[in-house]
Amino acid sequence: MAKPREIRITFKEKEADLYDYIQEKSSASAFLKDLAKLEKKKEEIYLNNLTSSDISDKILSSQKTNSIKYKEKEETLVLPDISDLED
Repeated sequence: MAKPREIRITFKEKEADLYDYIQEKSSASAFLKDLAKLEKKKEEIYLNNLTSSDISDKILSSQKTNSIKYKEKEETLVLPDISDLED
């Protein structure tokens, strides 16, 4: 039988509510395992529903958005007025 593996989680002060929520469960480790299984299943369903054309569309859309942002930055470039400089 394989050795059990352990994951340790540290909660910061601002995450105390999450810690308390998990500790309220009858089994914190079972709750976290179930949560991980659900998230894994959601991710698998999402990835299985994507087609290669969906992925291509997302990449092209992302590139188009990036080029638009770049153009916006170019248009807002303010150069100093040098018309009053002597020759």
